Amino acid sequence: MGNKKAGSGPQDTLDRARQLVLAEFGPGARITEADLKERLQVTRSRAREVMMELEWEGLLNKTPQVGSVVAEPGPESIKEYWAIRVALERLVIRELVR
Repeated sequence: MGNKKAGSGPQDTLDRARQLVLAEFGPGARITEADLKERLQVTRSRAREVMMELEWEGLLNKTPQVGSVVAEPGPESIKEYWAIRVALERLVIRELVR
């Protein structure tokens, strides 16, 4: 029907960008539109959109005269992460025991 490649949609690009930021850039690392454009193989405007979304989600912090940097997880983020992980592990165990 269409020529659209599997995994090339806007949500897939955003998911890949999240993985890239979390896996390849450490907290405090500077990241540019050019970094995302090159690594995700997207247009400059799409890289800019992705950066804005990541900033909105709290994965990136934009600082004047510095640019965008990967956010440092705060105590609340870490607590939330562990609460979610524990809940998921309990759910998995419950399903496995059935």
